[in-house]
Amino acid sequence: MKNILSLLIFLLPCLTFAQKKSIDGFMDIPFGSDSATVKAAVLAKGGKQVDSLCTKNELVFSNFSLSQRPVSYLFVDFVKNKAYKAMFSFKYSDNDILYAYDDLVSDITAVYGKPFEADNYPEFRSTAAKIRKVWSKDIVIKTIWIAKNKNGMGLEIEPFDESLTLTLLYEDTSLEKIVDNKRQSDL
Repeated sequence: MKNILSLLIFLLPCLTFAQKKSIDGFMDIPFGSDSATVKAAVLAKGGKQVDSLCTKNELVFSNFSLSQRPVSYLFVDFVKNKAYKAMFSFKYSDNDILYAYDDLVSDITAVYGKPFEADNYPEFRSTAAKIRKVWSKDIVIKTIWIAKNKNGMGLEIEPFDESLTLTLLYEDTSLEKIVDNKRQSDL
């Protein structure tokens, strides 16, 4: 019994400091990075810039993978040349999207901890029923994580362009406030 108590006393500090990762960026790119840094990091991972979709405050990439998942598009938004939002989109068939969603939720939870909110509609036991409800926009299947620093991540299944898309969003709330304030000041 004494050995167990000693072991618990020894491990308690380790357990206390074993927090999940904070949401400070995406793909090892910190929020606040400039467009040149983001572009170089994504290109280094095999991404291709989609010039036809890029704007002054948004870069768009395709042709690479995130955690071994093919990315259809990555949209990175900037304010004052600082990255504050990244949105990954993944295309899946109706038959595969719920599995892909559950798999990604599991991976993200392992890294960032328990979700803040999850709307997964377990009352619909059939995959086909859930998919029909998503297509008709009767339900939104989503999971949200919020870190101690108030930055957030969200994962959602949504219909887009004749297929279902799995969308993963990372946001820096302090930089998002700058965008919100600018938008409101324009009024």
